[in-house]
Amino acid sequence: MLYGQKRKTRTARTSDKIITVALDGSGQFSSIQEAIDFAEFNSRIKIKSGVYYETLMLKSFVNIDGEGIGKTVIVSGGDKPILQAYNLSGGLVTDLSFEFTKPTSVPVFSARYSTFSIEKCSFRFGTYGADISSASSVQMRQCTLANNSIAGVRVDKRSTGTVSGGLIFNNGGDGIQLIAYASSSVEHNTIRDNAGHGIFLDKNSVNRVSGNYIYDNGKNGIHVAGKASPILRNNTILKNGKDSSAIFGYGIFISNTVSLTLINNNIVKNKFGIGVANARDVQLSYNNVWQNKNDNYVNINPHTTDVSVDPKFVNELQNDFRIDTSSALYVSGEKKLSIGADYDFVKSQNKQRTDYLKTQATKELARGNWYLAYQAAQEIISIDKDDQEGKILLKKSGSELAGHYITQAQDEFESGNTNLANNFLRMAFTYDPESSEGKALKNRIDEQSRLDQFKFFGVLALAIGGTFGLGFWARKRIQVGELRRQAKWWLDDAEEHVELARGAESEKHAPDDMKLAVDQFKEAQAAFARKDYEMCDRHCSETVRLANRAREAADRYKQVRKDALFEVSNAESEMRSFRESDIFSRFADDAKELGFYLERAQDALIHHQFVLAKEIAEDIQNSIRRFKENYHKERESEVLKLIEQSEELIIAALASNTSADIIMAVIDFKAELELLKTGFQNGQITVEEAKPQIVQIKDFIDEVLRIGSSEETAPRTGRKKTFYEILGVKEDATVEQIKSVYRKLSMIYHPDMNASDELGIAGDNRFKEIQEAYEALMTEKAGK
Repeated sequence: MLYGQKRKTRTARTSDKIITVALDGSGQFSSIQEAIDFAEFNSRIKIKSGVYYETLMLKSFVNIDGEGIGKTVIVSGGDKPILQAYNLSGGLVTDLSFEFTKPTSVPVFSARYSTFSIEKCSFRFGTYGADISSASSVQMRQCTLANNSIAGVRVDKRSTGTVSGGLIFNNGGDGIQLIAYASSSVEHNTIRDNAGHGIFLDKNSVNRVSGNYIYDNGKNGIHVAGKASPILRNNTILKNGKDSSAIFGYGIFISNTVSLTLINNNIVKNKFGIGVANARDVQLSYNNVWQNKNDNYVNINPHTTDVSVDPKFVNELQNDFRIDTSSALYVSGEKKLSIGADYDFVKSQNKQRTDYLKTQATKELARGNWYLAYQAAQEIISIDKDDQEGKILLKKSGSELAGHYITQAQDEFESGNTNLANNFLRMAFTYDPESSEGKALKNRIDEQSRLDQFKFFGVLALAIGGTFGLGFWARKRIQVGELRRQAKWWLDDAEEHVELARGAESEKHAPDDMKLAVDQFKEAQAAFARKDYEMCDRHCSETVRLANRAREAADRYKQVRKDALFEVSNAESEMRSFRESDIFSRFADDAKELGFYLERAQDALIHHQFVLAKEIAEDIQNSIRRFKENYHKERESEVLKLIEQSEELIIAALASNTSADIIMAVIDFKAELELLKTGFQNGQITVEEAKPQIVQIKDFIDEVLRIGSSEETAPRTGRKKTFYEILGVKEDATVEQIKSVYRKLSMIYHPDMNASDELGIAGDNRFKEIQEAYEALMTEKAGK
């Protein structure tokens, strides 16, 4: 039986691409990972509903389907991501839930060097719902990311893709983070109730953020920093800044960046509207900024196209932030789109399509490709029947096409092929029903047809004997005319492909294929001239094939060159910035080597070795980033060591001093050090800000210890300290002054307080001494 089962499994592996997983044993597997390991190229794994306790490592081109969010659930309590993708080349994951059962230090989903898609899945209770890094390209559509401790989604390290149609809420930090040269699009999401920013963009990220509803987040709706330069279009951003302790609350806050565009955004009822700090070239256009609590614009002026009006949401209480058609924002933004996230996407897409078609139709008219121009114009009218430019293009291309067919009809008519002439004329009237030239030719053909008909009846008796021969001749004539017409079309098509290849600079970048294509076209023209239409067809087909291959080769060459130029330019910019930075001296030798490699990359460009140039440039940029990270880690370690030394000195100072004023000053510095330590560990205070303050605190504590040491080493008189000296007060101190000092010292040295725990036995003995002095002095003062 076991042997038979193995044979059945092998048969399924080679023939059946659908694999089922079920906990009840009704599928081929009860473990999802076992099914993934078993699956072959382009397999599909269907997972039945249930709760599966495991972690998954995906495989390229293996698709995984569940039965829906909340139905097919994959959980884990471990210390690695539940869903992992490493070096993945394709695949789709849909309709699954991924959740951790206890607090963890890892993301729910992690992707590295991978390209694939995820749809209709949920990710909860990790550090990140999704962590997409290391040049990955992930398409996330209609996914839910909630209850994660740091962020819903993080995209970094040159990763791309899309986050669209999702629900990102109740995360402990930001909703979406796009950092470190990430270039994902964020579109049509609802991003709400996150403790941090709705969307955070940093470190040279270039993104498109459009059509999102961003509301009720703790800090800013959208926070742009670190040279990020996104396009922010048609977002509805409101009621952000729920965290009352935060200094944030901007709809959009922009800092330390250049070249940013904000178009058609609806920014209302936040603490602030749009804020700018250390940013240049911020372009505003057609935004509605209204009723933000403190100010609508901070350090930036509104654009002349910006407005400030009530958006008239459909139902704000139920979080329906679509705008009513009676709103002043409806179809009033740039390109006649509504301002906010609920603009007419179909209208926007149609406009982009018609603009493209108008450009193509104009180009094809200039090239004489009237049929292609007519097709483009027809599609414009099918999208918008009132488009005047489309109508003009349709009429012009139709007129040119009609003229072409009229010319052919004229040739056939003069050759005596009346039927063919009529066919060409009907096609001409299809494209231009009002052609005066066509109508004139139609009258001539009709008149000739009537004359031919009269002659036919006149010679009917004579012609009856030659009917069969005449019919054969006519059919032959028609067949030859049809072949000639088809060959002319083939020739025109081949010529068009040759011209397209020339336009792509194929003669420069793919000269061999281009020369062959031109030679074949000349052969096709020669075959047409000698009426060898079959040979003309063959040469035309070969012309098209070679011209397409030449154009594709030229396009590939230009793309590789463009990529190489871009990467080398980035490397040069990074090197200039690196040489001007404070850390250059730390890595001077390495920088010298990088300079040598940069010269190699530039030489490779000169010699057209674009792939090599690109690889060297990318290595240079990666090395510079690694130097910066190492330097930053060293600086952080230095600050942490200073904090640790200062804490040890504070404990020693508290244990060795009796002066209440000095002790209170030490306690104040201890509290300030705690604030600095917390802010530095949370990333709110930089190394440059923290280090000088910590050094100042450490210097003060060193001075306190030096004073205490001087007192201890001073010559002793053998006299016991008085009670006044123990408390650190003067002999004429009042009862209230004694009580005040006693209370302060008790807060430090009492066994129930934190400071005494740190001081240990020395703190307990000190408190007993303080208590004895206080009681004696109070008794003394009461007796006076």
